[in-house]
Amino acid sequence: AGIEPRSTSVANLLEDWVAVLAGKLGVENPLAVPAGRSDAQESRLTALVDKRPKPQDAFADLLARASAKSRVVLLLDALDRFERTPEAEAIAWLPAPLPANVRLVATSVTGPETEALAGRSDVAVDLLVPLTGDEAREIAKSVYDRYHRQPNADAVRELVHKPGPDGALAHGNVLWLVSALEELNLLDGDDFRRAEVGTDGTDED
Repeated sequence: AGIEPRSTSVANLLEDWVAVLAGKLGVENPLAVPAGRSDAQESRLTALVDKRPKPQDAFADLLARASAKSRVVLLLDALDRFERTPEAEAIAWLPAPLPANVRLVATSVTGPETEALAGRSDVAVDLLVPLTGDEAREIAKSVYDRYHRQPNADAVRELVHKPGPDGALAHGNVLWLVSALEELNLLDGDDFRRAEVGTDGTDED
């Protein structure tokens, strides 16, 4: 949520998820609006749109139908980045209770969203603890693997010991850690030559 303008809207999220569920089920998307209409069709289209279900109702219906066939996992990062609406803050768009074969994995900064989820009997709210050094090294290996490289032991050691602005180790924040690792892997020879003119060694070194 909140990574780009459209993703701040709960309605947009539900429309996207309804489209995915409808596709998986092989049924018509109940929220779809015909494209390429003419002016003569406008009044008929308005009547059609008015008859569409609410996004949360369409989502609840398709979620129940999909989970009757297989496990459904809802993965959603940064619940607190949705628009500050009562529906978003109270997580009112999420069916209560969740169907038995549905799992929700969500993250949020502590606030109204976590309070709303904590008040539900079908949701467990846990505090995320900072990453350990060993976990940071495993993540570093996975990021380097994507670039078909071996982790640079010296660089990873520096990351694992770097303090953050609050004095705690910066690698405890997984977003910071992955961003730093990505930046390291996107550096090229020109970056190093500009930074350390006259030093010996290969670009990999």
